[in-house]
Amino acid sequence: MENLLDRDLLIIDVESNGLWGQPFAVGAVRMTSGGRVIRSFGMRCNIDEVPDEWVVNNEIEEMLEELPKVENPRALMAAFIEWYSGEGITAAIRSGVDRGRNTFVDTGFPVDCRFLDLMRLDEKWQSLSPYPLYDVSSIIMAAGGPPNVDRLEYAKELIGEKKGTAHDPLWDAELSGLCAIRALRRLQALHGGR
Repeated sequence: MENLLDRDLLIIDVESNGLWGQPFAVGAVRMTSGGRVIRSFGMRCNIDEVPDEWVVNNEIEEMLEELPKVENPRALMAAFIEWYSGEGITAAIRSGVDRGRNTFVDTGFPVDCRFLDLMRLDEKWQSLSPYPLYDVSSIIMAAGGPPNVDRLEYAKELIGEKKGTAHDPLWDAELSGLCAIRALRRLQALHGGR
């Protein structure tokens, strides 16, 4: 079993207007296998369609007012691609190592995967897009936990004093990363460190 804890992890989280609607906020963190965030990206844009009832009722847009804002989804995708292609994130790609070998989403379909797919027409993204893309919920399940386990409870030993709000994509990305680390450590122990 390849040890994914031998390098930094990159975790992406997207908020969208319902499961199939427009992505309107993105958070991503690059963290060490010890859980320390090295770099982060957080940005949002206007919802250019009728807001989903769930988004309105849970005041998701208002909750994310602290994130930097761009005007539309195209600008959001461009900003994310620029961040993702920054020094350190894609050094492995430039040095010939398989691209995306450390990229994670948590229960990525349909929201996160749809966002990543929407960028497919961008030439720069075509050479950078993550492959393979690891799903944290599947890794948790492989490590013996239920895929829908309470993420705060699952990662509590790694969270320390950190606090966040659900549906803030930056917090969700960091929390998912900590869950991935815990599950990967468990798998490593189950397989004798291989």
